[in-house]
Amino acid sequence: MHKHVIFILLVSSIFGWVSFDIHVMKSEPTLIGAISSILFVIIMFIYSAYMGKQKYVDFAVFITKYWGVGLFIYLTGYFLFLAPVFYPANFIFTIPIYGAISYFFDVLPSVSVGIFSVFFLYFTCLIGYVVGRFEKKILN
Repeated sequence: MHKHVIFILLVSSIFGWVSFDIHVMKSEPTLIGAISSILFVIIMFIYSAYMGKQKYVDFAVFITKYWGVGLFIYLTGYFLFLAPVFYPANFIFTIPIYGAISYFFDVLPSVSVGIFSVFFLYFTCLIGYVVGRFEKKILN
């Protein structure tokens, strides 16, 4: 499971960097930020579908733990005012898709947007896993 964590953290960091300016500086949302966020969601979906196709049974449990722990760290950092906890969690778990959220919905960063981001990414991964797992049944 360590390779899954490393892959997701690496991909999240790369795409988080693209949307970082939009989120932190509250600058105008850009098409590049929106495209990078959509690409991030697609990559997460494809990776999860691949894991499902490879029949990694523990991947669904891993995804649930990963996003659940991520949400817990994010909210703990926010509500306990722990900046060294909140900002990295925000960067890894919510900022990668903020570019698209701000571009299409014109919202400012908030905890509710962060919670939405985590749940959206969790369900994207879960649906990707199920699609990969039952690909033959779905296509036939």
